[in-house]
Amino acid sequence: MSGLGRQLTEKERNTFCALVKNPTMNDRELSEITGNNLSTITAIRRRLEGADYYFKVRIPMVQYIGAELLTIAYGELDSSAARKKRNELCDKYAKDHDNVFLFISSDDFGILMTISRNYTEVKRDVDDLQHFLSTNKMNRGKSWQYVMFPFEVSSLINYFDFSYALNHLICNVPYKVPDIDLKYKKYEQRNLTNKEKVALIGLVEFPSLPDNAIAKKVDVSRQTLSNMRQRFLDDGLIHEVNIPDLKILNGILVFSHMLFNPDCMLEDRKAGVKMVLEGSPAVFVVSGSFESTLIHIVASYEDFSAYKNNIISYYASKKFLRGEGNIHLMPVNTLKIHKKFDFSGILKNLLNND
Repeated sequence: MSGLGRQLTEKERNTFCALVKNPTMNDRELSEITGNNLSTITAIRRRLEGADYYFKVRIPMVQYIGAELLTIAYGELDSSAARKKRNELCDKYAKDHDNVFLFISSDDFGILMTISRNYTEVKRDVDDLQHFLSTNKMNRGKSWQYVMFPFEVSSLINYFDFSYALNHLICNVPYKVPDIDLKYKKYEQRNLTNKEKVALIGLVEFPSLPDNAIAKKVDVSRQTLSNMRQRFLDDGLIHEVNIPDLKILNGILVFSHMLFNPDCMLEDRKAGVKMVLEGSPAVFVVSGSFESTLIHIVASYEDFSAYKNNIISYYASKKFLRGEGNIHLMPVNTLKIHKKFDFSGILKNLLNND
């Protein structure tokens, strides 16, 4: 069971928030930015790790090695079905589908995220999911929605950086949003050596292990693996995050799928994007020219109303929105995570099929 069984002290809160905001920093660097001495930082980090307050994830930026599409599927679930049986079926579905990296459900709603090499893979996965939901009578007769974001014409504005949410829920300190570049990128494909491939897979598959342990698993020297890890980070091939246990955050997960007017391009919405990051507890934001998907975690329904009024009202006042969009609330204490930020299957498929 996660949690220390008590409220965090001020030093623990500061360290926790710093760990999530700065996932690649070592204890000495964290000591400098928090003002806590080194031994205190080390002790708190170990305490938080031991109590499962957070876990490390290395997200491979697979758009550099042949993946073209991020797809988000979402929809209602039949709450009359036995939850235990449904959870077992969803767990198996997630395990059997390598392209799935995140699958969560509440009593009456589900969200699934995949990364695919091309549209053919997406269509296969969509068909599989629809068949799975229908065969097991989970979707109340309604088809799920599927939102596709091709990497080269989309912007990953927040790729599971939970520090914005912690700022609102735990830290309560001013948050300075970095410069936002919304221009679409051309992803130059990387050619990796066989040794780089096995190192990358190991780093993604075993993010919580130290370099020497991963090096043994993939049969390279510790120094070689450490050098590759740093190079992958510097080159943007991996994106490292510390993700808090959602049960500790409590509150409500807010999923939004917003549609935008065709005469309003992504760059036009830059001020709104900054507002989303600066003034709301966002943990995931991806946007294309005409639609965007967001995930927030709020403390209460009142906080959700404030977020909705501030953000949605701003977009509506600028005539950016097309329709009301789809917004769904998922109480965190009802969530079941069927697959938890597992990118290893996606990466193996891409690199082993070169």
